[in-house]
Amino acid sequence: MLSHDNLTWGNYPAFDAICTMEPSYPMNEHRIVSYLPLSHIAGLMIDLSLQIYSGHQVYFARPDALAGTLVQSLQWARPTIFFAVPRVWEKFEEKLKEIASTKPAFLQSISGWAKGYGTQAVQLAEKNKDPPMMFSVANAYLGVIKKALGLDKTQIFCFGAAPLKKTSVDYFASLNIPLFNMYGMSETSGGTTSH
Repeated sequence: MLSHDNLTWGNYPAFDAICTMEPSYPMNEHRIVSYLPLSHIAGLMIDLSLQIYSGHQVYFARPDALAGTLVQSLQWARPTIFFAVPRVWEKFEEKLKEIASTKPAFLQSISGWAKGYGTQAVQLAEKNKDPPMMFSVANAYLGVIKKALGLDKTQIFCFGAAPLKKTSVDYFASLNIPLFNMYGMSETSGGTTSH
């Protein structure tokens, strides 16, 4: 059984990790959408305990969020931090690819061009380098996709609780959505590593 002390002990390193991931964003202005079961350590730690510790805003999604209303909650709250289990990221990917397949060829071509710059920007950011010159133009297009998901204000994108395919991580990188992998267990009072 986890105690209150277990959770509060884990808050400081998690808070420090968030500061390291996005140091330019004012810490008291972060928003998160809570939709995971609070009986699960990820929901309890990420959605509640850490947000109370750091003074962030918590928006609670509808109970049927995982049945299809999560995007509506994201569009309403526009979180700055978004943590999702791999299945949520996979559903986003499936839906985006389905929508893209119905677009005319010239829009698919523009999308491919923009995604190339999105991938480059994420790869360069991992090396602490500036994005390529045309990235700002491409990012305007990618921003439309992020806004449709409700993630246009998100600074930190995370996944955990299970593995996520590299092809999915690469797909989101092409949208300029760099996914941070978080690992932890209830037995360790939540998160232990992120990369």
